[in-house]
Amino acid sequence: MGAEALVGRVLALGAWGSGALVAAGLLSGSNALVRAGVVLLVATPFLRVAAMAGTFARRGERKFALYACAVLLLMCAGIGLGLRG
Repeated sequence: MGAEALVGRVLALGAWGSGALVAAGLLSGSNALVRAGVVLLVATPFLRVAAMAGTFARRGERKFALYACAVLLLMCAGIGLGLRG
């Protein structure tokens, strides 16, 4: 599978999956499902960057794999700092 197809699949699954979870949560009155949908929606960009890092590493493009890992690390740091307050 090509990099573009992989990224497209990750984004589509994240969007559709989160939408399905939120809809199911709203229909059933389950806050846990709604929260899970929101978490999946927030996690989707992280999964996209991780997928690209893996793709670059498999292709032997070390420089771009390192860039993707650095971006992922910065994204995680941003979440960590945001949760810390």
